[in-house]
Amino acid sequence: MAMAATYKQLRDAVTLAERAIQKPPRKNSVLDAVEAFSFLEAYALANWKELPDQEKELLSALAYLVVEPPKVGASTAIFARLKSAWLLLAGRVRLEDLVRLYSAASSYADSILALVEQSSQDYQNMVSERIREALAADRNELIDLEELRGRLLAD
Repeated sequence: MAMAATYKQLRDAVTLAERAIQKPPRKNSVLDAVEAFSFLEAYALANWKELPDQEKELLSALAYLVVEPPKVGASTAIFARLKSAWLLLAGRVRLEDLVRLYSAASSYADSILALVEQSSQDYQNMVSERIREALAADRNELIDLEELRGRLLAD
């Protein structure tokens, strides 16, 4: 069953999630961002095949932003850390909420990047070829999970 959402709802959720990545947390923004990441992940998982390319690109861009946040200057980074520490010490943001935000953002990024990989024909061809190569290898040789991953995903 597909989830319905307007483009404005999707864009608003992405904006909340982006703010959580790019700026120090504010009083209620952490929980809003957790909710936004959860909504976006569920929406993408339920609708990925039917989504227009514009929405897929928007969701993918946010996932890449989670994986590799924008670079900021040293003074901006220090200020952001000090503000975050002050918000924690003042009780305006709870550590548990920041952990929930990190978890929701990571789960979102993992899900979206998996969907991107699954929908890429080049990626599917590469995985199929690597599986054929792994199966054609010496069948008496036992390998561990890490080595199998290495064989399948090696460049």
